[in-house]
Amino acid sequence: MGLFNRWSLNLIFVFASLIYIGGLLVDVLEVDSAQYASISGEMYRDGSYLEVKQNGVDYLDKPPLVFWTASWMYNIFGVHNWSFKLSSLLFSIIGLFSTYKVGYLLYNKRTGFISMLVLLTCQAFFIYNNDVRADALLSGAVIFSIWQLIAYLYYKKWINLIFGFAAIGVAMLAKGPIGIMVPALAMGSYLIGKKNYKDIFKWQWLVGLGITAIVLLPMSYGLYTQYDAQPEKQLSLPPNYDEPRDSVSGLHFYYWEQSFGRITGENEWKDTSGPGFFFGIFTYSFMPWSLIGFWAIFWRIFNAARDFILKRKKQEWLTLGGFVLPFLAFSTSQFKLDHYIYVTYPFAAVIVAEFILRVVQSKPSWWTNILIAIQGLVIIISLVVIYVVFIWAFPTSNIIIWIGLIVLLGLTLYFYFIDKDRLHKIVLTSIFISLTVNWIFNFHFYPILSSEYQIGRKVTNYLTENKIDFEDVIISNNTYLHQINFYAESKFLVYSPENITNEDFANKYVLIKEGDLDALKTAYENVTIKKEFSFFHVTKLTMSFLNPETRNETLQTNYLVYLE
Repeated sequence: MGLFNRWSLNLIFVFASLIYIGGLLVDVLEVDSAQYASISGEMYRDGSYLEVKQNGVDYLDKPPLVFWTASWMYNIFGVHNWSFKLSSLLFSIIGLFSTYKVGYLLYNKRTGFISMLVLLTCQAFFIYNNDVRADALLSGAVIFSIWQLIAYLYYKKWINLIFGFAAIGVAMLAKGPIGIMVPALAMGSYLIGKKNYKDIFKWQWLVGLGITAIVLLPMSYGLYTQYDAQPEKQLSLPPNYDEPRDSVSGLHFYYWEQSFGRITGENEWKDTSGPGFFFGIFTYSFMPWSLIGFWAIFWRIFNAARDFILKRKKQEWLTLGGFVLPFLAFSTSQFKLDHYIYVTYPFAAVIVAEFILRVVQSKPSWWTNILIAIQGLVIIISLVVIYVVFIWAFPTSNIIIWIGLIVLLGLTLYFYFIDKDRLHKIVLTSIFISLTVNWIFNFHFYPILSSEYQIGRKVTNYLTENKIDFEDVIISNNTYLHQINFYAESKFLVYSPENITNEDFANKYVLIKEGDLDALKTAYENVTIKKEFSFFHVTKLTMSFLNPETRNETLQTNYLVYLE
């Protein structure tokens, strides 16, 4: 393609591979990632793949794919941090290649290649391969389905149709109806933009939906037998755990309530975030490309509207519809979390790549100068982040980490200040500053957070070293229950502080929060503190925690006590 020097590409893929491998080794993070790792471990031990359980109790919240894939990895490699995260990384690789193919089919090989690099180095991609949930599986399956469906429209091969709709089924196994909603919006936008209205009503789509239904059969059967066929079950579902429900339909929950119910109001999850919530999320999670991304996306929206009004030539609306329409739909939800919009990032990557190439190749030079200036601002922001994390909050003398930092930062500054190629100044600068930041995150910042300020592994190690039977340990609504279950490869008794103080649990060990300790001492004559564990909820960072002078004030304490 002649876009970049071979040596620069080799360095990109070497360092990116090291960083992602480093992320595999970081301890699982509470709450969601540790919860999924724990449920997967329980599924692996029990061999119950059609009924999802959490600590022996029915679990009805997320589709099963993340649990299936992780438990399969446990079967092959054993239970480890990296084996839990491995399936997400594999789906991410599929997503990268599929993004390349989508950019290639819609535009050209150069656009596809830069799209892949943009997705590879955006912050969200690093996040969801470290704090693992269902996002990597969903995103990889969705963009793979888009690639196959575009290829089907181009080449009319049934194999592409089969793969495309099978991938939609996999995406729905990962996260429910959003797995079909995003491809439908993207492909619908594509056909309307190309004015291929007759293809909207192809009978072959019905065959495709049948393929998707076949892929969904195992999950649907499991949901029916676990819930619909047992209406007498009393289930405590989020967010109102204190109000058990009966006659719960697992099928209705997954195929409607959990996703669309958050828009219609049927789902009871609510928060106070406004409709602009995801603009802020996109700003940091699509770094270092988000500032260019805002320009590229709004420019595409403006041109699409103008061309539609003026009835100009056919347009490529797939990536625009695939990003904007789900983005707007998520923004109307009553409950929002950061990672909801990550599924749209492959489309954003193609939009950004096409925009950068268009600016550099055909726009006035001042457009390029603005892009270079924008990425200069990104470098400054990234340097501030590196200083806060690496110098101020958690300084280190580890020579390997320092060497990587110096090499990557040196490459960033070389391409920005010395290399004369304008495309290099924009693209390679952005890639290497992203790798610099995430080198620090995955080899320094996250390992410190997960090993020193999470207690799941510490509790498990203490119990094992002191030969304490897991059956004699009670967890009192503990924040780190999931992590403890995962590392102990066991299920623990869980009771509220009120139950522990009101019932007889003599000769048991209890892991209890500091605020509940006095009530426990009142209920039992002899309460012996065996071990203290200080922790912080590391996925909810604050400046007070990062500040070394105030960090200890933010820490909470759990006690492992023995009741005599």
